[in-house]
Amino acid sequence: MIDSRPTAFGILLTVLAIIVMIPFMNVIVAWNESIRLPESMSALEEFMKNAEANAAAMTRQLMGTDTIGSIIMSILIIGLLAGFSEEFFFRGALQRLLSTAGMNIHVAVWLTAFIFSAVHTQFYGFVPRMLLGAMFGYMAVWSGSLWIAVIAHATNNSLVVIAQSVADSGGADINQMATDATPLSMAIAVISLMATVGIMYMFYRIGRRK
Repeated sequence: MIDSRPTAFGILLTVLAIIVMIPFMNVIVAWNESIRLPESMSALEEFMKNAEANAAAMTRQLMGTDTIGSIIMSILIIGLLAGFSEEFFFRGALQRLLSTAGMNIHVAVWLTAFIFSAVHTQFYGFVPRMLLGAMFGYMAVWSGSLWIAVIAHATNNSLVVIAQSVADSGGADINQMATDATPLSMAIAVISLMATVGIMYMFYRIGRRK
């Protein structure tokens, strides 16, 4: 998988998939953030909120200020470096180890995605991050190239950095817009999901041909 170089068409599909899935994923993010535990589990909920706040504060420190230089540095660290290192570990090592050890490939993909999301200790973003992890996993499997997953991960993280920088500078907050469950936003989310599934199916067809 590491030695397999992605095609230009594969890279284009990867970037397109990350872009078109944003509206749907933002709805999932908003839903996950709205989850509240029963009163009897208030201690656990408080722990989860503190862990989320600490993770957000660490991300803010990495992003720094809203200057062009800081944004570029954030993209290099959070986008490229994190995308490279995390994909080599989770999809390149862990997922491959599980699948080659005899585990069903779908189980390996989703188990790796679950672990990938859990280690980030951001419980109010657990579901969307797990879905992203599964998406990266299937991209790697069906394309036959780990670099496709690296590109997908780096593209997603870089877009998050840019969107957050725009919001911090007084621009539109895409995540906040996703919380408005209007018929139009829901329709866009459904179209986003259908387009993402369509692109992933194209990856599947590529894998079948190989």
